[in-house]
Amino acid sequence: MLRPLLLSIPLLASGLAYGAPDALILDPGAVDAVARGQWRRQRGDGLQATAAGQRAAEAAVPGRWISLSASAEPGLSLGPADLGAADNVLSATATLQLGDGPEIRRQAWAALADATEAGAAADALAFVQQIEALYVAWAAQEAVAAHLEADVAAYRAALGPLRAGAAAGALSALDLADLEADAARLAMEALDARQQVTEARAALVSALGASVQLQPIQLHPEGAPPPNPWRPLLDRLDRHPSLQALSAQAVAFEAQAKAQAFTATQIAVGPALHVEDTGYTWAGASVQVTWPLSRPNDPAAAALRGQASAVGAQRAAARRALAAHLEGQAARYDALVAHYTALGAEHLQRLRDRVTLVERALAAGQATATRLIAARRDLHEAEHHRILVAADLYQAQALARRYGAHLGDRP
Repeated sequence: MLRPLLLSIPLLASGLAYGAPDALILDPGAVDAVARGQWRRQRGDGLQATAAGQRAAEAAVPGRWISLSASAEPGLSLGPADLGAADNVLSATATLQLGDGPEIRRQAWAALADATEAGAAADALAFVQQIEALYVAWAAQEAVAAHLEADVAAYRAALGPLRAGAAAGALSALDLADLEADAARLAMEALDARQQVTEARAALVSALGASVQLQPIQLHPEGAPPPNPWRPLLDRLDRHPSLQALSAQAVAFEAQAKAQAFTATQIAVGPALHVEDTGYTWAGASVQVTWPLSRPNDPAAAALRGQASAVGAQRAAARRALAAHLEGQAARYDALVAHYTALGAEHLQRLRDRVTLVERALAAGQATATRLIAARRDLHEAEHHRILVAADLYQAQALARRYGAHLGDRP
């Protein structure tokens, strides 16, 4: 029994080309460019517009001078000497807000835009990783299907001499029937694998949101697999976009809380002109100071600080989880290398030589069909497993490169 094709897809490219209208061409060097282009169309443009609006709000925060007013106050004198004489007052005042209110509000908008941009970067990385994983899953399934189809063709070619042997009496009809049935079983397995290729491609197209032409991936490494790329990433853990997004979100909540809690003393100053009926005119000044006696936004500020603390705790948990993930990936990579090495060319050649020997023995009447079926299955499963391990190893290397590019280890 062959194990199913299982590749981890994390939750989460050098060129972009077009063939048929709306069809993308995806090859191993184009994953980043293709995936990021689709991410921008699906979500990135909206997030960019949101951040741009927040930057515009930052620039639009008014300064300390908040209002200008003018007034005319007509009046009549009630004094016994000048009863009924006009006493008009003309004044103009400008209101100044004391303190750092404008700067605090600008910082709040800037922190909100930073959080939006950091979240967008984390979302883009997760999308690229998802597309890359789906692409590798398709490539692995394509390699499995191609391997099965080649094995079916080789099996059918090997049946020719055996049929001749059966006709000549060197092979029993029962042994030949067993071999024919095993070849048919393998052909059905190849059809199932080709259907899985279609399913894998459909999953990738659905995630991309566009038609795509897929180029094959060379899954098997050339030469020995490279050293473990995961362990050096642990030293740069805090640069990961997901952690940076949570940090920026916490800073934004704190900045919003500070803006909500701020209350300013206001002072209104300006000239005043008194005009009397007698023709006497004199100038004065108007000064008014307003002190806040309460802080009505303190409840909202407290809630925002609570959200900042919650995001900080979320970041700490996410950091621990990411560190454990990287440690696990490092250990997994070592195991994959050991497994792939054990399934090397020498091991496979021994299994192929065994199949050849059993075929010759069967043709000479010195072995049974059951033994040949077992030898062929051993070879087939070893080759099948080697493809899957190679795919897992390729994906582990690709994912490590993707992490490294965002943790300060750009190729």
